[in-house]
Amino acid sequence: MTGWISLHRSIQKHWLFEEKRKFSRFEAWIDILMMVNHTDNKIMHDGDLITVKRGQRITSLRQLGERWSWSITKVDKYLKTLESDGMLVVKKDTKKTVLTVVNYDDYQDGDFKKRHRKDSEKTEKKHRSNTEKTQKKTNNNDNKENNENNDDNDVVVGDDFASIYNLYQENIEQVPSPITTEKLTQDIDHYGKELVAYAIKKAALNNSHNYKFIDYLLKDWRKRNLTTIKAVKQYEQQRQEQKEQTYKPRVVQSKEKTPDWLNDREQEQVTKVDPKLDKDREEFLRKLEENWGQQ
Repeated sequence: MTGWISLHRSIQKHWLFEEKRKFSRFEAWIDILMMVNHTDNKIMHDGDLITVKRGQRITSLRQLGERWSWSITKVDKYLKTLESDGMLVVKKDTKKTVLTVVNYDDYQDGDFKKRHRKDSEKTEKKHRSNTEKTQKKTNNNDNKENNENNDDNDVVVGDDFASIYNLYQENIEQVPSPITTEKLTQDIDHYGKELVAYAIKKAALNNSHNYKFIDYLLKDWRKRNLTTIKAVKQYEQQRQEQKEQTYKPRVVQSKEKTPDWLNDREQEQVTKVDPKLDKDREEFLRKLEENWGQQ
């Protein structure tokens, strides 16, 4: 059997792939192929700036063991087996394990360079278009709608992975793990850099210090089919209005009517005069007049 299929990295977000299980050796190999970089990237690792080449991944035996539900011993033995078969190059030190897939291009599309060039040209063209739009909106910032669009564009901090990575470092954690770095790469491809950048800023406002809240936001927006920042903001505004309506205090006036017998009783208590009191008062006035006449 000849030929091959193209498997997008986004399959790692599918509920079937995310099912908690113990990986087979085949699944672990496919996972390695999907987790290694598809382009060269620079990352901060343990305070050092490191260039991770295409086809490489910085990880650790512990991380792979947790990912595959394997023991560290089994992971180490498996990597040695792949290395002895010429499939993988493994370099380890006290801080990290670097995996390098041998002949990584053999697992990619033969037209990769051509597609990569077209993608680069498309990205550059889009960047120029965004720059022109941003400039035009800046010159017309008196228009409310344009101002709102400018707010959306402010989230876009650049046109490459490095800018999003720097935004994450500045707002969430200074030294992201290799897994987080790869997750950023995948999510930028899957959701777009604008939404990822906006999710990072939302997580920072939520005082989050890891990628979990960002991952939750992106998945929640995708589930609700919110693919632009404008759509997300509209959804957030609707939620806020619903909360305010839900928690708005209600003043309810009692509809109960006071019984007639109670009103009559109160009236009786007000108007009723003690007869003995009237008699004593008359007697006092009479004696007062008599004494006054004798003087």
